[in-house]
Amino acid sequence: MLVLESKCCYVCGTNKTYIDKKGLELWYKNRPTKLLICYPCYAKYFYNPATRKRWNEINNKKWAFMKPQRRIKYRETSSAYDRRRLYFAPLGKYLRLPTNPKIGVCNWCRAVKPFDCKKTDMHHEQYDLSDPLHYTIELCNACHDRTKKWL
Repeated sequence: MLVLESKCCYVCGTNKTYIDKKGLELWYKNRPTKLLICYPCYAKYFYNPATRKRWNEINNKKWAFMKPQRRIKYRETSSAYDRRRLYFAPLGKYLRLPTNPKIGVCNWCRAVKPFDCKKTDMHHEQYDLSDPLHYTIELCNACHDRTKKWL
């Protein structure tokens, strides 16, 4: 007598899964345990990021002793996005200032950053080697482009 093994999902216990266009059943193996997972459970707990957050909240209690390090976004660590960085042409370098010199308002047209323009740039009218911010004004992109055309 021949005994056939039926596939069974170890998460929900069902023996049915999604059948693709070719007529094949989609079963996934859990690598550490080598047990089978049906497609709905795989999509719910492993693939879909919306429900994965809930799954992680449940499992965080189980793995609470392992504290993961805080993930830092690229913009927080990259020097290209540092708001305190200012290019100083006579030295040919970027200077890092103690505070952010921008306030988000153009000094010429008075455009406010989130409403009237996308971003503002710092513009040097003159260069002072002793104080890089002395002759510096904040301009929106349109006004800053006008200064480059005048030169």
